[in-house]
Amino acid sequence: MLTVYFDDSGTHDTSDVVVWAGLFGNQFQWDYFSQLWAKKLAESSPGKAAIKCFHMYDCQNASEEFAGWSRTATDFLVYELTDILLKTGIWGYGSAVSRKDWEELIKGDILALNGDAEGQCIRNVYVRSIQWAEECGGQPHIAYIFDERPHRAKENGLIFEIFRSLHEDEAIKPQPVSLNFGLSSAVLPLQAADLFAWETYQHANDVIKRGQKLFEFRRETLKRLTD
Repeated sequence: MLTVYFDDSGTHDTSDVVVWAGLFGNQFQWDYFSQLWAKKLAESSPGKAAIKCFHMYDCQNASEEFAGWSRTATDFLVYELTDILLKTGIWGYGSAVSRKDWEELIKGDILALNGDAEGQCIRNVYVRSIQWAEECGGQPHIAYIFDERPHRAKENGLIFEIFRSLHEDEAIKPQPVSLNFGLSSAVLPLQAADLFAWETYQHANDVIKRGQKLFEFRRETLKRLTD
C-alpha cells in the first residue's frame, strides 16, 4: 500500500498564497519514518523537553512548545528532521496558487469545475500523487490522509470519488482506495507534511510576490529536499 499525507499552509483568508503539499511513500518507508521521527521528538535537543507535536510555524517563531528556543536550536532541529525525510526516501509535491490572481481570472463554469484557490491545490495534489504512484510507486493501491479541515471534507470527498471512479477498472493502476482525515497530534507523517507545506509556502511567496525563479530556492531546507 502507498500512502500520501497532505497538509495546508496559507489557507486562512488573509493569505495571498494558498498551498497544499504532501509526502508520498510505501508502508516500509512510513514505518521507518515513524520510528525516527518519534525518537527525535522524544530527544528533541540537549536540555530541552520532549516535543509532543511538531508544528513548523511554532518552531520558526519560538512559540508554544518552542518558547525560549534560540534560532540556532530551532534551525538545527529542522535540519535533523529534514535528514529523516532524506533517509527514508520519501517523495513530495507541493501546489501553490496565488489567491488574488485566481479570484480575478477564474470565474463562472470554470470556477465550478476547478474550485477556488484551495480547491485547485487539492485537485493538483491528487493528480500529482497518482502520477507519482504510476511512475515510481510500484504498488497497486494508494491511500490518502489529509490534515483535518471539516469545511473542506465534503469537497475533498467528491474529488476523491472522481479519481477513484476513473480507476475502477482493475487493469488501471494504481487505484485510490481510501480517503481519511487526521490530526497531526496523532499522525506523525502529518507533522512532516506540515514542515514541507510551510517550506513550500515560503518559497511560493518568494516566487509570486518577490519574483524568485521557480527552481531557485532561497531556503536551505527546501534546497536539501529538492536536491
